[in-house]
Amino acid sequence: MNLPRNPASEPLVWLVWGIPAATVVAGVATFWIATHGADPTVSDPIDKRGLAISQRAGRDERARALEISGSLASERSADAIRFTVALTGAAGAFSSPPMLRLSHPARPEADRVLRLVAAGEGRWSASTTAGDATTTRWMLAVETPDWRVDVPGLHRFGTTERVRFGMAAK
Repeated sequence: MNLPRNPASEPLVWLVWGIPAATVVAGVATFWIATHGADPTVSDPIDKRGLAISQRAGRDERARALEISGSLASERSADAIRFTVALTGAAGAFSSPPMLRLSHPARPEADRVLRLVAAGEGRWSASTTAGDATTTRWMLAVETPDWRVDVPGLHRFGTTERVRFGMAAK
């Protein structure tokens, strides 16, 4: 007498159903990792000369040597975002006006560089249109041609935000 066989003991069943099921599970896991655990992009300036790539890390070291620190506040109005930066540092640190760099995490063409205008007593300010700045998390840096300080974290400008950076953040 010929008894029916258990489908789980057939290798062909595992190939027909098991591999596609494992692929779907792996695809869902990959999608979750991509949307919830994405690393920020690297926005450090990189020079490429021939086959040699060198990263200019000297600006970060110069900022540490000059003890650059401060705080950044952002306020959103109906159609603009106003930034106020308070900076402290060694003598000669602000020989050229600082700039505020807003780096988009995925689209480099959306990056913005704002020239900060002196507002007195170590304070600087700048404004930009709101646009997509309220729906995206941005990486920020305060910099001059001589030094650069990254503002820690990713920032969304939908509300008022204050953050410390440099030596003041420690």
